[in-house]
Amino acid sequence: MVNVLVGGHESLDEGRRNSDSADAGEFFVERQFSDQVTVSGLLGLIWPISPDLSVDVAFRLGKIYASLGSGLENELRIGFSWAIP
Repeated sequence: MVNVLVGGHESLDEGRRNSDSADAGEFFVERQFSDQVTVSGLLGLIWPISPDLSVDVAFRLGKIYASLGSGLENELRIGFSWAIP
C-alpha cells in the first residue's frame, strides 16, 4: 500500500531562550489517501553548544486514526543543528 500525503498542518514554536537552553513545541496533523489521520504533539529542549552548534532532544506522542483501526505513536528524537558561515 502506498500512502500519499494529501493534507497536513504543522506548527512549531521555540519558546523561552536563555543561555542554557530553549524549549520547543510542535503540533502536527496529517491526512492521507488511505483515510488515515495522524494527530501528534512534540515537546523538547534545545541546548546551544556554541554559536554555530546546538543539540536537541524531544518526545512526540501521537494518535493514529484509520478505517482499519487506530493506534498510538511514540517517538524519541535526539539531534543537532549547525550553521555554515
